[in-house]
Amino acid sequence: MSDSIRKLAVIVFTDIVDFTRLSADNEPVALQLLDTQRSTLKPIVERHHGKWLKEIGDGLLLSFNTSKDAVDCAIEIQHTAKNIGNLNLRIGIHQGEVIQQGEDIVGDDVNVASRIESFAAPGGVVLSDRVLPSLLRDPLYQTKSLGSPELKGVKQKVEIYSIVSHGLPEGINKDKKKVTSKRSLFGTRGLLIGLSALILVLTAYYYKSQFSFQKVNDLSIAVLPFANMSTDKENEYFSDGITEEILNSLAQMNKLYVAARTSSFAYKDKNEDIRKIGKQLSVAHILEGSVRKFGDDIKVTAQLIRVKDGFHMWSDTYARKFIDIFKVQEEISSAIAEELKIKLIGGDIAERKGTTNDPEALDLYMRGRFLWNQNQEKSVQRSIEYFKKALEIDSKYALAESAIADAYYSLGIIKRWTVSNNERSNIFQNSENHAKKALSLEPELGEAYAVLGELLRGNQISAHWKHDEKLAEEYFLKAINLNPKYTPAYIWYSYLLHQQDRIDEALGLFNTAFEIDPLSARVNIRGGELYNMAFKDYSRALTHFDKAFELDPYLVYGSVNYEYTTLLERLYQWNRAERSWEYAYQTDSTFFGTLWGMTNHYLERGMNDKANIYLKKFKDKYLTKGKDSQGAADIYFLIAYSQLINKEYISLVRTLEIIHNIQPCQTWFSFDYAYVMNQLNRNDQGEKQLSEWIKNCNDDLSDMSGYDIPSDQFKEDQFFRMVSTSILKDNFVSDPEFSSLVSEIREISDQEMIFLSIFLHVLVKDYDIVFEILQKQVYNYNVPRYINVHPIFDGIIDNPKFAELKRKMNFN
Repeated sequence: MSDSIRKLAVIVFTDIVDFTRLSADNEPVALQLLDTQRSTLKPIVERHHGKWLKEIGDGLLLSFNTSKDAVDCAIEIQHTAKNIGNLNLRIGIHQGEVIQQGEDIVGDDVNVASRIESFAAPGGVVLSDRVLPSLLRDPLYQTKSLGSPELKGVKQKVEIYSIVSHGLPEGINKDKKKVTSKRSLFGTRGLLIGLSALILVLTAYYYKSQFSFQKVNDLSIAVLPFANMSTDKENEYFSDGITEEILNSLAQMNKLYVAARTSSFAYKDKNEDIRKIGKQLSVAHILEGSVRKFGDDIKVTAQLIRVKDGFHMWSDTYARKFIDIFKVQEEISSAIAEELKIKLIGGDIAERKGTTNDPEALDLYMRGRFLWNQNQEKSVQRSIEYFKKALEIDSKYALAESAIADAYYSLGIIKRWTVSNNERSNIFQNSENHAKKALSLEPELGEAYAVLGELLRGNQISAHWKHDEKLAEEYFLKAINLNPKYTPAYIWYSYLLHQQDRIDEALGLFNTAFEIDPLSARVNIRGGELYNMAFKDYSRALTHFDKAFELDPYLVYGSVNYEYTTLLERLYQWNRAERSWEYAYQTDSTFFGTLWGMTNHYLERGMNDKANIYLKKFKDKYLTKGKDSQGAADIYFLIAYSQLINKEYISLVRTLEIIHNIQPCQTWFSFDYAYVMNQLNRNDQGEKQLSEWIKNCNDDLSDMSGYDIPSDQFKEDQFFRMVSTSILKDNFVSDPEFSSLVSEIREISDQEMIFLSIFLHVLVKDYDIVFEILQKQVYNYNVPRYINVHPIFDGIIDNPKFAELKRKMNFN
């Protein structure tokens, strides 16, 4: 043992939650997770001056020279790990004497670190009372005692603390249920039985949460997309349409649960195991088949499979003439339904509302739905043509009218940045007209009520046209009552409740939609948006967004990609965000949101050459009419920040004045205007101009007594104007009024006020407070925009603390 060395060290022990179960369920995924853990976390450990001693199964043993390095490393590891699927860690930290043998360490204090780790919550960090004193001097670290439990195999008494700051979950207090040396009445056998029961419960919970919220029962079925066996790829609309019509027919059967269309179609062109599909969709049976069309002939095969053992319960083949397409669909649906009734439930089929009896109209409708489901502008426009042709053949085809309403609404969303308010109003009016026409043909059509509710709920895109939240809610409730399995009604209603701050109800509606249709891209989008915006649960939001984009890569088109990619940026995943923007650009290189997002992305990262490329494309495409261009304020915003970052202050003043002319009562730019006028030594001119703008805007607001403007918005606007005016005064730093503002703003938790507080403390050179606030915001993923490049931070750019914060945001 001559090569053994005794030394003091800080020991960190980590463990992956549920890794044993993951290994049993999917060993390749588990092994890949270990590789991901190694490649992702090892650089973090090295940056914090730690040693990667060894991997113990799925656990890690690390050592550090200081407690501060160990704790900061553990916090960063947890913030990184929560964005990696299945990498759910517990971390324990202890300080003590260890015996170093080569690159390994042993000793009682190593055991302590491994034992206290189990007291951490998943995603959390706990530490011993020996580590705590080094953190007490820094108010950024907040801890909570978990008591002094007896630790197996450890003689020393240890008090355990959970870190409850930095967005980490509180640990588990087991102190009230200590493990003693006395055996219970049931002894070891009882313990094993209890553990076995616990494992069964956890396993059941896992499958329930992964695959569905709904218990699988015998009265359930999923209809997988029928394979197109035709040589002509264009006949794919027919195979999809046949699938959808069969699914809709089965959905009318009393007591039969049918997996939603979007979840079933998630398996299109995929060779997945039937049992896995059954678990993921929470169904007991699978219907699959194929369609072949050649000339005037069609041939359809179908087979019913029992999920639990893969037994083929029933199969049949139908060969008919194409002219009889509607009769073929009806015959197949009725035959399959009859078989299911006999084998499963023996109930009647309810009549589906709004259908047609004309085979040619049905064929055109199926073509239209196939195009509409692609959710791209040209495809949606073409779908309207097919729906209208279907109505020319059958003028009472209510579902075709409702489909046109859906299509026009989709167009209004897709084209929101590229058309004027009047043009968008016309699009939405067309949608409303066709929805009402559908209801005049079929008063109990839930789909039509749903789109009417969405049109009237007053979102940011349609509020300028019509806004009636009370009527919208009535429409949503009717839609759900008439068609309880129509998930868009739940999702749109969830948006309405969200904008009314009825967050828990909005979440309940999303959960219902997710139960019905867990593999719907649109449903997962709603989950991403809700957890991102309402609950600030960025990890769960990203999980839903990732799933949505996996299911439908074309979601790069529109605001969904914008929110998803900006979430990646918020989480400092810059390279992933860049790849997402590039994919969106490849899909549509002229889309407003993509060009705006790419320009902003490169500005944030300080990659000005690339930012200028996309800013020029953006201006050339959308700024053809100057300040009168559609979306001009958003474009000038980027121009302003490009000029600010590049310190083109004279040009920036002109740009801010243009923004004021477009949006005279906006207050966000008043701070930048005051800052740049101060930099140009034009304080008197700036103060005079700001006073005039504020007066004009206050006069306008005094005439808006009929508008419901939140009081906190008035307060925020007032602060921005007061601060901006104060900056332009001579010796504003020593101005008592300015100092008072700094103190008052610091007490406000509103996000914009936090940002303003940071800027103000930079101006008064109170850098300790700046770093205190920034540290919290970095760990909470809530930092000011352009922190990496904003010239206001020039005074601290060389400060090691600022460099460390930028590194944690992956800017370096």
